[in-house]
Amino acid sequence: MADSKSPSAFISYSHDSDDHAGRVLELADALRGRGINVILDQYVHPAPEEGWPLWMDRNIDETQYVLMVCTETYRRRVMGREEPGKGHGVRWEGSLIYNRIYNDKPSGSRFIPILLLPGSEPAHIPNPVQGHAYYRITTFDLTDPGFEALYRHLTSQAPTPPPDLGTITTLPPRPRPRPSPGPQSPSGGATTNVGGNPEGMSRDAAPTPTVGIITASSPMRVICPLHGIRTLAAWQKGLSDLAASHGWVCRLDRWSYGRFSLLAFFTPWSREAKLGWLRRQYDAETHDRRLLIEKGQAPSVVAHSFGTYILGYTLLRFDFIRFNKVILCGSILPRDFPWDELIARGQVQAVRNEFGVRDPWVKWVRWFVRGTGPSGAVGFTCQHPRLEQEEFDFDHGDYFGLDHMEDRWVPFLDRPWPEIPRAEAGPRIPRPKTALPWGLYAVMLALALLAGAVAADVASCRGTRTTAESPASATAAKSAPPAPAPAAVLEGYVTDAETRVPLADVKLTIQDWDTRDGGSPTATTDAAGRFRFGDLRPPDDPTRQVRLIATKPGYDTSTTDPPLGATDHPIKLKTLTPPEGRP
Repeated sequence: MADSKSPSAFISYSHDSDDHAGRVLELADALRGRGINVILDQYVHPAPEEGWPLWMDRNIDETQYVLMVCTETYRRRVMGREEPGKGHGVRWEGSLIYNRIYNDKPSGSRFIPILLLPGSEPAHIPNPVQGHAYYRITTFDLTDPGFEALYRHLTSQAPTPPPDLGTITTLPPRPRPRPSPGPQSPSGGATTNVGGNPEGMSRDAAPTPTVGIITASSPMRVICPLHGIRTLAAWQKGLSDLAASHGWVCRLDRWSYGRFSLLAFFTPWSREAKLGWLRRQYDAETHDRRLLIEKGQAPSVVAHSFGTYILGYTLLRFDFIRFNKVILCGSILPRDFPWDELIARGQVQAVRNEFGVRDPWVKWVRWFVRGTGPSGAVGFTCQHPRLEQEEFDFDHGDYFGLDHMEDRWVPFLDRPWPEIPRAEAGPRIPRPKTALPWGLYAVMLALALLAGAVAADVASCRGTRTTAESPASATAAKSAPPAPAPAAVLEGYVTDAETRVPLADVKLTIQDWDTRDGGSPTATTDAAGRFRFGDLRPPDDPTRQVRLIATKPGYDTSTTDPPLGATDHPIKLKTLTPPEGRP
């Protein structure tokens, strides 16, 4: 029997293999052997009467700690990226943990990531707990530094306890200095100038004013890498390590959107979807790190190839997004992209564009993708004191040597600039006007003609043989019902209008619409604030919009009119304001 005063811990893990489950059991046994009341599913037989979901929910609530044994599979399932039908238990535990981290009190010491070595690494820790203390454990005894540190955490035993508090020592007062002649302030002290330098003090001795200056000593310096298409961007790891050695924070998993295919690159809706992706990542980054954007803590960004497209057009669409320094290499933005206007209104503080004369891709991309241009080969046409451009004898991927990053990128990122304040709301900056992708149209036409020629050739080879159709089969074909139209879908996300935090458990309904089976369409947002209507009756008019109503206790009801088929419809809920005269 466990002592009621013993620390309690619930172990959350994924059943990767029998060996992994065995190591988790060894960890649980070792902790229970040293007085920790461990709750583990392997100890429960038969299955709990309340069912596994309620069993997990109750134990996560009742135990003092939750140990999250992190592996690549565990992270994939907690983050909802596992293939359908796998890992339901871990997904459920992950959603419960998500809700408690977002809604409960600060939980940095309660939810504890565990890495069992070898095999696990910090990249396997799920996003919500990446800022928490984690422990690497190889063996399950106190000779292992990681196991000992975990045991001290669970039992509140500091490795170096503080000494007993002594008594306060009374110090004699110092004699006051005699006032010196000269102008006095109204309070009687020495007059100071705007920078805070008392008159008569030398410039070298005076403190340097820092208000309104973006310097390398800012409290939080975050850098966001954006890669191109058809790559997993190994250069991001080198940049992350280099940035860390210079005091920058670079979170790789958040800023990788995976391998983006060439076909997706050619389709406008796939490219535009990445603008919404960048907006969500920016919101999450600034929220998780508590970045004070208005106090000069905006993140900086390094963008390559398609990453420059995502960055540029996201800034034009969402004018509230702000970055500090911007480094572009292999840019595919148009030459007349308005970086000067973005800098002038304080949306970015400085831009460095590196372009390579040996880069063939950026020279040809405008003929196949609208909204692009050869700025990565010949530079931008706009000018601004904070827009610097440098030509290199580079190909498309020659920018990522550590020596080049150290020599060119780090000095630019560390350079202090007087901050350009954010401008008041003004006219929207339009997208640059670009030509139609005639090269893509020509290729599509050539492929269509080739396909037609091949089809005609196949038909001629088969001849003109036809099969006579019997009257009975003709009647059956005419009476066969038409194939049902595919179901319409509607997807999106819900956030708090002020904090931009994703909102879970928001109820959504579609007014005056029904599902294909005649039911009323309803949905509820998940822990990441996402919702999906997946079986809606197809509309008679493809352009018809629907009336979407979102409700959540404590928030005003939101009504929007998205088109059916939208996959990233945003909804912002405002906190409910009580009527005057009521608390």
